[in-house]
Amino acid sequence: MKTKYIPLILTACAVVLSSCDRTDPYRGGDVFVSGEGAFVTLDFLGGLSIREDAGTFQVPVRVLGNHGNFSVTVQTTDGTAKNGADFTIVEPATGVLAFGEDDIVKYITLGIARGNVGEYTEPGTKDFQISLTSATGGIDLGSVRKATATINDADHPLVDIIGEWNATANNGSSNVAWTMTLMPVAGDLEKVRINGIGPHFTDGYYIDPDNPDNSYDYTYVVTVTGEEGSRQFAIPFGKEMKTPDSDGNILMLFGYDGQYVYTSGGDLIFTLQEDGSFLIDDGWGYAICYIDDEGIGAYDVVMPNSFSMSR
Repeated sequence: MKTKYIPLILTACAVVLSSCDRTDPYRGGDVFVSGEGAFVTLDFLGGLSIREDAGTFQVPVRVLGNHGNFSVTVQTTDGTAKNGADFTIVEPATGVLAFGEDDIVKYITLGIARGNVGEYTEPGTKDFQISLTSATGGIDLGSVRKATATINDADHPLVDIIGEWNATANNGSSNVAWTMTLMPVAGDLEKVRINGIGPHFTDGYYIDPDNPDNSYDYTYVVTVTGEEGSRQFAIPFGKEMKTPDSDGNILMLFGYDGQYVYTSGGDLIFTLQEDGSFLIDDGWGYAICYIDDEGIGAYDVVMPNSFSMSR
């Protein structure tokens, strides 16, 4: 079931927290309701982002609902990454993943080939698709039956920060932890895509070339400055996300100082520290807000001086 969060309401520029029934906006998975037919789905958070020196990479496949023995067919489709040259399916080698009646999660294991030095320098990634094409035993395929996997160049100029980070913060009522992913941007070696700016947005990026209406983008693309060990990037206050929430409302980054929110006139600046973690400059917090007919509310709130992003 999707998570519900207390919204942030603006009154005379002050932030007042009150209850409101909002669900998280991302549309990347299925919600199982007891009594409906069982289905099988790709199960991942933060996108399928793989370093080329990973060796192997596992993609979970999950079944929801009561089931007996069944199998699901797995298929890959070449993009700029080629099967046999850049990756292989190690398991299931036959392309058929078998589930027993007690199995809930099985794994597709990919072998990742390390390319030549600088092979991915432009644009910094190669990609291919993983698909669940059919299932036996009366099992349906869930909506997340196809995903794009991105292999990231281990020689990319920003390889020191590209990948998954452990984010922690206080949301005003409790401490929260989630995964933020810094992804390379095709064609620009000075930028990264921030996936997971808040706990509701960890699965915030999915591009379906066959069905654009099924695509969504809740990420921010930022320019990275500084050398290795002193990286920095910023998101302007008031920056909108490309995709609205499931109700069609605009989503926007607000700076938050603990009392007031700000939509313009500043930046949320992330700076790499000597201990290898990212902190937000000047004690700022932030909120990912929606705007509807009743005003402004928030999916995620990060209190000032509470954010940290580390590995």
